[in-house]
Amino acid sequence: MAVFNEINAQRKAAGLPELTWSDDLYNSTTLLHAKNISHRYNSDGIVYRRESDGSVVFVTFS
Repeated sequence: MAVFNEINAQRKAAGLPELTWSDDLYNSTTLLHAKNISHRYNSDGIVYRRESDGSVVFVTFS
């Protein structure tokens, strides 16, 4: 919550409207509960190939 409050303080100082916190949105996030992140690609091989191969396509994020 401290980061959210800092963002609002900076927005206010810049003359922007403050954001409104939503407990419903916060509690609905998958990453909040999973505490895990993963990626899946349409290719196999080592990491540098994924970085240099333009045909490698990002498939899912979970």
